[in-house]
Amino acid sequence: MADGHLAAERDVAQDTIRAIQLTVPWAFETSPADSDDPQQAALREVKRCDIFVLIVGNRHSPAVQAELDVAHDNGKPILAFVERLPETDESEGRSAVLRQLMPRHKFQRFASPDELRRELRDGIISELIRGYRDRFRPRVSEADIEILLKVSADAIDESPSLVVRQARHDDKSQVKSQLLELKRWYPSISQWIPDVLKALNSNENLQVRVADLDGVIRGISVARDKGDGARKFSTIYVSPDSQGAAIGPHLVREEVKRAAADGVRKAYVTFAGEIAPRIRPVLAQSGFSVEGIAPARYRPSSGEFIMGKIFAHEAVDHENFIDFIRRYCVLDIGGTITSSQGTSLIAKLPMISPLAGIEYQDVQIIASISSTPEREYEQLRVSSHDHDWMFFSLFGKPARTDHRIGDALNWVDGADLAMRYFPVNLKTPEQDAIIVTILPSYADALIPKASTPSFLPPSRLQIRPDNVYYRTANRYDTLRRGTRVFFYVSEPERAIRGSAIITSITIDTPEECFARYGRKGILRYADLVKMAGRSTSNEVLAIAFDWYVEYPRSIKLDQIQEINTSYNPITASVVSGTVARQIHERGFHG
Repeated sequence: MADGHLAAERDVAQDTIRAIQLTVPWAFETSPADSDDPQQAALREVKRCDIFVLIVGNRHSPAVQAELDVAHDNGKPILAFVERLPETDESEGRSAVLRQLMPRHKFQRFASPDELRRELRDGIISELIRGYRDRFRPRVSEADIEILLKVSADAIDESPSLVVRQARHDDKSQVKSQLLELKRWYPSISQWIPDVLKALNSNENLQVRVADLDGVIRGISVARDKGDGARKFSTIYVSPDSQGAAIGPHLVREEVKRAAADGVRKAYVTFAGEIAPRIRPVLAQSGFSVEGIAPARYRPSSGEFIMGKIFAHEAVDHENFIDFIRRYCVLDIGGTITSSQGTSLIAKLPMISPLAGIEYQDVQIIASISSTPEREYEQLRVSSHDHDWMFFSLFGKPARTDHRIGDALNWVDGADLAMRYFPVNLKTPEQDAIIVTILPSYADALIPKASTPSFLPPSRLQIRPDNVYYRTANRYDTLRRGTRVFFYVSEPERAIRGSAIITSITIDTPEECFARYGRKGILRYADLVKMAGRSTSNEVLAIAFDWYVEYPRSIKLDQIQEINTSYNPITASVVSGTVARQIHERGFHG
């Protein structure tokens, strides 16, 4: 409040909170006269509030610090919004507040009052929906949640659009400024930037791509071929004000797809240890695993992580699955096979120890080609005691998240292998798939066409490579991780547009599905409640999927029925693995 700083933002915050209908703002400047000391009055309201909203500029007062401390001490949900400033202009007070927030709270940056309005509205609504069972009941009811989602629906036309594209010459200044932000981790990066800028004109060896969010470059990736089929992802960077918007996963995914199309055999990434907690999950989602840590690579007291990914350009079926596991999961990582019998191996696998270096551990490896591998796994769990053991299956685990062995940590299934060794073609003809029907307006948002590569409503979280499709609660117990979900787009398109890989299936209440998946998917919470009302269990089914592929040729209804004569687009249809393969091939070859 000092000198009117952030006055417009404070007004916007109060107006936004009032507009939500279920929330009431308290702000010092609009509060009535009070007999308490002003500071004590403010701290009293902090203790009484349900949500504490912090707007961080570049000035910091003891009063604000006291309020933030009291909010922390009293376990208040803290929603923090940070004004975007050049990093070189940050005051020590601002830096101290951010350091205090970082371990416990994700904050959102904003550049204007309008942007603050959108972020604050979404933040409060999400907080109320997530917490209505635990903290806000009975004051927030299911009827109230429908009100919240109606308010959220007003944001549909404000959603950003994201395009990952080749960098152009006119991107030069933005690319340079993005790369300079890496100087804190790589002090000598200034010497490397000219090579990157030259590549914007044309350089087959050095490839630069950018994440264009509403016309502004928010992220950048740089890849360089190293010879012998190897490619280094030299840079994958997302500007701090855009982190959390799934831009990083899109950049990595695009680089992986490009590398696969170019016939790359091995890709690797190195990055500073300080950012490992943020970047490791993003890379792992696209099949990278940690291969080592180089101590003090760029500066003292900082390790350099190395993550790599193998591209397997081959098909794998029942006959060569055990050979595939032997080559890729043992020999390629420096292991040795000490004995082999049928589908069981005893192998010495390298384990990295920070002090002792590389040590070898005896591991029993079982490779399963069963179409119901969970039965085999259960038997082995009872009988395998002689060695540490790992179970590799050509087929996926049951997709249901509530399955009793869904959390088996020593099981690597077909879905894991397909991600790790993409673009490997795992042939599982007995593994069922599903065709779901989706309205054109929903399809354009959930699975946009490449000809219009925008990620549409309902929210910023919609900009992501993984997503969720909701439908009425049927069990679909035969579906497995790694199976395909085909998206049939209804009138007037009447065709399968593309398919994706199922990562999980959840059957639960609208609240639990919303808590698990957030605002992925197209349907709003109110839609989920209506959908649940059409089932006797008051539950919905959420199909989480990844690795969406748009087919070069959409598959028309009559073509689908040539392959599967009983197909009816009115409802979802489970089809055999053989039918799924034929549909998938039709999408590429007509």
